[in-house]
Amino acid sequence: MNVAAGASATITAMLTPTHRISFRPLGRRDFTLVSRWFQEPHVARWWNQDSSLEHIEAKYGPRVDGADQTSMWIIEIDGRPAGLAQHYEHEDYPEHDTAVGIPDAVGIDYLLGAEHAGRGLGPAVLDAFADLVLVLTPGARCCIATPAQENRPSRVALERAGFQRRGPCQPPGEPPAWTYVRQRGAATGTNRSAAE
Repeated sequence: MNVAAGASATITAMLTPTHRISFRPLGRRDFTLVSRWFQEPHVARWWNQDSSLEHIEAKYGPRVDGADQTSMWIIEIDGRPAGLAQHYEHEDYPEHDTAVGIPDAVGIDYLLGAEHAGRGLGPAVLDAFADLVLVLTPGARCCIATPAQENRPSRVALERAGFQRRGPCQPPGEPPAWTYVRQRGAATGTNRSAAE
């Protein structure tokens, strides 16, 4: 179920000692920004998306309108757009669900634009986003991400956010990946670090 399309406000998900992380529904007004992010080398390597506004409208317009099962969000850090995130119930995408092989899961994908990438913000963003999507999808037992096996920065950020690597998978149309899982109610990497 696409819950972002029905949301009308920004959801503040986490306050860190130095940053406020929040999520707001993707809107068409964001498509130019998404196009710019898709052109950035550190994003283009892993997302491999056509950055034309026509393609973005064709793919993401139905999601903005609520006509697609994937919920799209703009990640905001301290009130400024910082990246793009999406979540979807695996059962809505049977080929992907089969490739991952973990039932009752909600999947996430994410990117941070160049202005915010490489600054150590990824773990807090992923921690907050996993918490949010598990609240929004009460039937899911876990949150899953499938970064490309070669995408070390994403894998490290997931591990620091409390995700555990389960094993390899081959999502349709994507490079070989690792399955990372965070169980509902699991202590997060961010919380563990703060407690130690």
